[in-house]
Amino acid sequence: MQLENSFGVKAPPDTVFAFLLDPYNLVGCVPGAELTEQVDAVTFKGRLRVKVGPISVGYSGTGRLVGRNDAERTAVLEGEADETTGTGSGHGTATITVAPASHGGGSLVRVVTEFTLTGRVAQLGSGVIEEVARRMVREVSARMQSNLETMHLAVHGMPAAPPVNAASVVLSVLWERLRSLLSAQPR
Repeated sequence: MQLENSFGVKAPPDTVFAFLLDPYNLVGCVPGAELTEQVDAVTFKGRLRVKVGPISVGYSGTGRLVGRNDAERTAVLEGEADETTGTGSGHGTATITVAPASHGGGSLVRVVTEFTLTGRVAQLGSGVIEEVARRMVREVSARMQSNLETMHLAVHGMPAAPPVNAASVVLSVLWERLRSLLSAQPR
């Protein structure tokens, strides 16, 4: 599955790009994520916990910075993770580009993600997964915005973010789809 998302941040592009290159900063903005080890300058290990209704899924995996172009402010991250209590897994690549915003100053962050999921979360279906992912990106951007605007960058040893409660997100998505279907039917 491929997703493309973009969001604005009220901070200079070089500041935003440097922020994103630090795995402690990046992981600190992801709901339910925790950085457990920085293996080397480009490799890190972590955990992610996702709660969707009665289903709570934990993942443990590795991420790597596999490409970086400072002049273009582009980075490519690869990651893979396995469910901690099941047989599911995920792997993917994210290409992140930071550019000056076209108006109002600040930066435009563009994220193109290509990933594959197996297991319990994959059973939700691609439409729900896409919408949940988009909402998580909005949460990431809000956390990043807050950190950058106040210049309180994440520090090493920061406590893990709480697990994302995607139940309300999934219910909201399903409700919106149901309303859309009902409003499209002739009366």
